Amino acid sequence: MTHTTAPTPDSAASAAAPVVVIEEAWKLTPPICRAGAQLGAPLQFAAAATALVALALLAHAQMLAGLKAAGLTGTPPPNSALITKLIGDLTSNWLWLVGTGVGLVLVLLGGMLAFGSRSAPDVLFRVIAGIGIILVVIPSALA
Repeated sequence: MTHTTAPTPDSAASAAAPVVVIEEAWKLTPPICRAGAQLGAPLQFAAAATALVALALLAHAQMLAGLKAAGLTGTPPPNSALITKLIGDLTSNWLWLVGTGVGLVLVLLGGMLAFGSRSAPDVLFRVIAGIGIILVVIPSALA
């Protein structure tokens, strides 16, 4: 492998010198390493993903075995209907309150847009993003 000196700004071949060094280093690598360099990343990703899925399945099986050993059979407790009703009432009240708040904010934003506020579109997109997070992301994370 040949070594090149650091290129000077006033030399004409300074832009081509690093490319020559990289090409010479590539020629010196064995062909088997070059093939592995092309296929290595996808294969490594697939192996890591497979190991992660296997680990998750193993952990899930151990958790189920622990719950069964603790005496849980999968049947709901005797007063579970009351808890379900309480959660349903809280959810319906929460949706009503959020709907009222969103309605008031949209009326305020409509007034801002009608009177030519410069920050109204920015506020509008932030409100839309907040509504999306509240209605989509949070329930899916809690499910």
